[in-house]
Amino acid sequence: MRDDPSTQLHSVYSLFQTRRTRDPRLFPAVLAALRDIFPTAAPSLVLYAIRGHRSGHRLISPDGPSPCTETAAFTPRHSDFVSGEPLVRDGVLYLPVPSAGRPQGFLSLRISTPQPSVLSGLRFIAQLVATELHSQQLHEEESFRLLLVDLGHTLAASTDIDRLLADAANLLLQRGVGFCIVVRRLHDDTIFSPPAAYCTARSVHVEKRCLLLEPRLALTVATSGKPLMRKCKIEALHPGGRPSSQLAFPLTRARKTFGCITFFLSSAEHTSLHHLQQQLTFFCDKITAELERLTLGARLESLSLAYNQRQAENSTLFRISRALHTIPRMNELTHFILAAATSQGGGGFERSMVFLANAKSDKLQGMLGLTSETAELTLPPALGLRAWENPLLDLDVQTRQRRAPFCRAVMKQRLDLDGDTPVARAFRRNRIVLVSRPELESPEAIALAEDLALGPYACAPLAGASRVLGVLVVANPQSRTDIPTERLRFLEIFISLAGAALENAMLVRQLESACLNLQEAQDRLLQGERLALLGEMAATVAHELKTPLVAIGGFARRLSRSAATREQVDCASIIVREIERMESLLAGVLTFSKKQLLCFSSCDLNSLITKALQLDEPILAENSVSITRRLSPELPQIPADEHKLTQVFLNLFANARQAMPNGGNLTVISRKGLFKGKNGIAIEVEDSGGGIPQHLVPQIFNPFFSTKEEGTGLGLAISAQIIEHHRGEIEVFNRAQGAVFIIHLPLD
Repeated sequence: MRDDPSTQLHSVYSLFQTRRTRDPRLFPAVLAALRDIFPTAAPSLVLYAIRGHRSGHRLISPDGPSPCTETAAFTPRHSDFVSGEPLVRDGVLYLPVPSAGRPQGFLSLRISTPQPSVLSGLRFIAQLVATELHSQQLHEEESFRLLLVDLGHTLAASTDIDRLLADAANLLLQRGVGFCIVVRRLHDDTIFSPPAAYCTARSVHVEKRCLLLEPRLALTVATSGKPLMRKCKIEALHPGGRPSSQLAFPLTRARKTFGCITFFLSSAEHTSLHHLQQQLTFFCDKITAELERLTLGARLESLSLAYNQRQAENSTLFRISRALHTIPRMNELTHFILAAATSQGGGGFERSMVFLANAKSDKLQGMLGLTSETAELTLPPALGLRAWENPLLDLDVQTRQRRAPFCRAVMKQRLDLDGDTPVARAFRRNRIVLVSRPELESPEAIALAEDLALGPYACAPLAGASRVLGVLVVANPQSRTDIPTERLRFLEIFISLAGAALENAMLVRQLESACLNLQEAQDRLLQGERLALLGEMAATVAHELKTPLVAIGGFARRLSRSAATREQVDCASIIVREIERMESLLAGVLTFSKKQLLCFSSCDLNSLITKALQLDEPILAENSVSITRRLSPELPQIPADEHKLTQVFLNLFANARQAMPNGGNLTVISRKGLFKGKNGIAIEVEDSGGGIPQHLVPQIFNPFFSTKEEGTGLGLAISAQIIEHHRGEIEVFNRAQGAVFIIHLPLD
């Protein structure tokens, strides 16, 4: 060396004065200057990591920092510099870099016996390095504190978990913590959400590479609950160069894992990975605490919302229940149930309809259907809660709702109880059936959904105490939104209230019908007693009158034959005609009052009807009455009295003829049918005479009641008596053209 090394060391001193504090290139420049002064010394600076972690030592050479590989045969430890003096071993000079009484590392040069002035200069350089390291540590601590404050403000300002994680990652990246941060959330401790990557380098390759490296480490960290570090290499940042570090931390608090966060760090971004890991652990703990706060807040908000919804549902169900108890009539109750299910203040569904079971036909029959618009007729929104206290269920409202196109479409539906439709399944299983995609159901169900334009719908059985009465169907065809499972609780309680109310209404109707039948039976009994007494009196009077009438009739006929003048003949004829009418009336009274004796034999009713029509056909033709026969060839023979049934048919044909004085059409139909739930035969006799006044229909079978001046009023009474003796019934009602008499007879 041509110059004194101790003099040349002054150029090294000046580096600490000319370069700014915390310049990352300062230490490599110092080592490069020492290499220029001592070409064979191979100067290097080793900075200790945390005690006990020798693998975390950092080596700084003239070319820059790198991890310490510890290939040398000897590496001094903290204890080797307890005295604070330099150490020479194997021709290498080790100068401690002191800080607060402990060495932070050492400066090494291959100089075995330096001159005292050189040794003093080198020790001074080591002291300058220690001062610079101390300044860097103070700066890092201050930066760390400021970052904590900013992170706290950022986290506190976040109200959404995803926003919180994004803000935290971006803040850390802005402060130089890595070049990429990947965040994952963990749902219910089992399901990872898709990763979210935040990078400082605007490189698609870097982001893709980080996302490719992250999953395996994230899964390991989430499973173990402990931080993990790995080396990785990203060519876009370090082609052919030194690897980066990948640090993953679980976001865990109180044994609950919220997710994980992975940092990708270049080797030049940190001086101590272990020190950085401590800082990142602190950051992650703070982030986890805020995640817990937001999660608990979201959970509390969700519980509060659920509680409010539950309270609103309970209030709605209470209003519905109170209203149901005030509506005893079946029709009104059905309209209210559907209006409550469809109203915005009630169930809030867009459409509702009810199907009731018909046990005789094994069908589910569409009874009524309402939309949100027609439901407002019963529960007007303008009235608010007052509408629930006094719903509009008058006949005009019911008529308008039933005439709506949707209701008409519902009323046309007839579904098999054993069919493959969600409505039938809900009825059979007695539980709610949800249908999210009607197009995937059976052809029968698809046709139903198309006819009623249902969209997603639910079928809820309306069950009473012992049986299922029908099915309530609610749908959202306009919004096409599925009926959520949260609404099942409301629907279950609603149908239990509706089912109980419907059953009560049916019981009320049955009770009213039973009371009406009892009243009618009592009236019939009283009428029967009066008629029996009248019949006895009539029979006695008829018997007493018959003898003198015979004598009067005989003498009147003799006078008619021996009369000398035309006037005498006419007067005698009138007496004879009136005597015959009185005798006919007395014969009818005697026939009705005495006990009927029937002679049963196997009868072909079609043959009896044909014979009776043949007897009456000439008179019918004279009165311009045409005959239409529809006699079933499958009609079986039954035990009956031929003569009595023929008398009944003749009476009915005569009544029909008299109801059509200007001509018309007489229709006679025989068919199989049901009578009191069993197999039977029905005979229909229909005229086109305009019908019977409705107020006279209940009296039509009373004795001596007649709508004709010349009638005795006993023909229909005797006919009804004969049918009753055959254990059958006869009924009468009006159709569009005229009156219809139907005789029901059992097969047995």
